[in-house]
Amino acid sequence: MCVKRVPALSRPITIAIRLLARSLLRASLQKHEELPLQGPGVSVSNRRPSPPLAVIAIIAIIAIIAIIAIIAIIAIIAIIAIIVIIVIIVAYRLAEHDDHDDEDTAESD
Repeated sequence: MCVKRVPALSRPITIAIRLLARSLLRASLQKHEELPLQGPGVSVSNRRPSPPLAVIAIIAIIAIIAIIAIIAIIAIIAIIAIIVIIVIIVAYRLAEHDDHDDEDTAESD
């Protein structure tokens, strides 16, 4: 039996996509009901209706993608910084060896 390993970042994306699909299915099956008026001059409550689940799911997916993008940018900056540090160390060591070679040739002359 083969067990498929799922990367840690793909799990929140999968959950968000499932939430989006579920909310879209509910929205398509749900009938929009109008509030019956009880008479002239009756005001409907001023409460704002809650956003549909599809909107919440889309916002969640966008937030997850933004977080992944920020993590990727930080990782790229870290990799570039490590490469720069390695290049500086190698250049310093090469310059150190060149200085020793120059001193050896000066003493032999």
